[in-house]
Amino acid sequence: DDFNAAMVAGDFNMAFSESWGPPYDPHSYAKSWEAPDEAHYAALKGLPLPTTQAVLSQMIDDVLTATSEAEREEGWHEILNGSILPSLATSWTVTDKSGGGQEYTFTLRQGVTFHDGEQWNCTVAKLNFDHVLAEPLTTSDWHGWYGLPKQINSVDCNANRELVVSTRDTYYPLLQELTYIRPLRMLSPASFVGGLTSDPYTQNSCPASWGVIDATPPVTCVGTLGPVGTGRWKYHDTLYEDAENTILQEVIFDRYDAHWSGSLGGVERMRLVRYDSSSDVKAALLDGSLDLVVGSGVLAPEDILAFKEDHTDLFTVYMTSPLQNRIVILNANRAPTDDLTLRKTIIHAVNKAAIIDKELYGLEEPVDGTFPKTAPYCHLDL
Repeated sequence: DDFNAAMVAGDFNMAFSESWGPPYDPHSYAKSWEAPDEAHYAALKGLPLPTTQAVLSQMIDDVLTATSEAEREEGWHEILNGSILPSLATSWTVTDKSGGGQEYTFTLRQGVTFHDGEQWNCTVAKLNFDHVLAEPLTTSDWHGWYGLPKQINSVDCNANRELVVSTRDTYYPLLQELTYIRPLRMLSPASFVGGLTSDPYTQNSCPASWGVIDATPPVTCVGTLGPVGTGRWKYHDTLYEDAENTILQEVIFDRYDAHWSGSLGGVERMRLVRYDSSSDVKAALLDGSLDLVVGSGVLAPEDILAFKEDHTDLFTVYMTSPLQNRIVILNANRAPTDDLTLRKTIIHAVNKAAIIDKELYGLEEPVDGTFPKTAPYCHLDL
């Protein structure tokens, strides 16, 4: 809590951070620099002319609405591919509107059910959009930490029961940002307080802990009635270690046999288990009570190396291409790091290779940019 408070207040000279990885980099991560609860927001206040914080923010907004690949490439180069696959929508079309912006028309997949048996359709999709896009929630204090909430100006169902999303500008990341796990997710109508007729302003699905958001009109956050989606895994139960349900033990998911893909696999139940330390994770792997570890920071680097080199008869270690870059944020709005020459000196003085060899056991590679080169528009040498 103290760290976060200092970060938001700008009470630091250097703060460790990291990019967000796919599918958020680079556009949503860069857009989040405008959110006041991020360290970048405070650090960038001290940027001098000609590239002040306001100028940088406008540059990011400009590249987010660039209409051609070449313009985006050039824009990200100055500020600093993959494809979208069908899922709950089987196809979509994009048309330019005469007054500006674009219209996305989504053909929704038929025969899809939520885990509770409720039907997936355009009315349910619109309900989810309406709750997330209730006007007070689109600011950077709430859901507006990325660009999409401010870009969408209408969501409707047409006569063919297709979902029609209209944007203010030619906002190229829209499809990619619709793949994010939050805040736009497709929740069963039965999980909304008020069901299918739930009111986005008096019964909003935002966390109940947010309370009433003071705006015109105000939004009352009442939360949801349960995590019920359409995915391959269906929530089953949460177990705790104590009677007060404050210390999480594990979360259990069951395979959803009615998933629309028909591709189920051989695993019937998945348990996500919490451990107190990386050494406990290591012990669980070695005694056979844990099957799989995914992600960084779960095992200590030296243990990853040991599994990779010393336990090849029982374990296989897969290292993906970089998903995120670790970052040190230098505060340009606080002495002495408000001096550009000092910031350059610090950057050039850091021996990245030595840190990687000593602290990360040689498992990483030095980087020279904010984002991995595997992120869209970030493969150029800057």
